[in-house]
Amino acid sequence: EEDVRRSRHAYYAMVSYVDDQVGKLLDTLDEMNLADNTAIVFTSDHGDMLGERGLWYKWMFYEGAMRVPLSIMVPGRASGEAAEPVSLVDLLPTLLKLASPAHAPLEPVSALDGVDLLSTAARSPGRPVLAEMTGDGTFSPCLMVRRGPWKYVFCEDDPPMLYDLATDPHEH
Repeated sequence: EEDVRRSRHAYYAMVSYVDDQVGKLLDTLDEMNLADNTAIVFTSDHGDMLGERGLWYKWMFYEGAMRVPLSIMVPGRASGEAAEPVSLVDLLPTLLKLASPAHAPLEPVSALDGVDLLSTAARSPGRPVLAEMTGDGTFSPCLMVRRGPWKYVFCEDDPPMLYDLATDPHEH
């Protein structure tokens, strides 16, 4: 319990440090008169279990490891929260759209799996979010699909798992 407490304390200290650095960035954009024409995207690649369930790092599809911060601030656009889960594969199409001049949209050289998160396509109910884990220590790929409140996890070496996060948010 003491290891978990110390680890969480250190993690939250790192989060506070990042918050301070983001604040400095936002202040600098204001000082340079760039805040009104700068889009900001803030995210991370994965969460961390932080000792929850006796687990550490990201090597599973529990919400603690899957959920990551994702904030997109675009001057002149209203803020809001996505009702449906989104995926990091959506970042490239979103960044392409943000970087495109209105008169000459940037086009990818091949089809993209994701969608522009600022478009109506990203807000379509029931749009699935997919994930795959094949990292260190895995004997076969572990796959996850999340659609609305439903999450299904499949790995050849483990029993399949199906969660309704609306009625079972702790994934028991």
